[in-house]
Amino acid sequence: MNFTVQHVHLKTRDPQQTMQFYIDNFGATFKAEIPGRGFRVDLHGLQLNITGLIASQNHEQHYGIEHIAVETRDYPGTLAHLRKNG
Repeated sequence: MNFTVQHVHLKTRDPQQTMQFYIDNFGATFKAEIPGRGFRVDLHGLQLNITGLIASQNHEQHYGIEHIAVETRDYPGTLAHLRKNG
């Protein structure tokens, strides 16, 4: 199983304040604004996408870590391995 973490998506009530928290306290650097949604920061090589709740998403949303996006060259094999391990 070979994969890399592409980004971690955080949902918060105040994306601007959360972005600034990571910059001020953990040395993150601003990468880009996500138009109408929030911000991308680099946390020592890990991309954080920081947004509020997204009105156009039709699934139940909560604040906190929404997802961890990974990339793999073997999607079926990686998915089978993860499912096998619960």
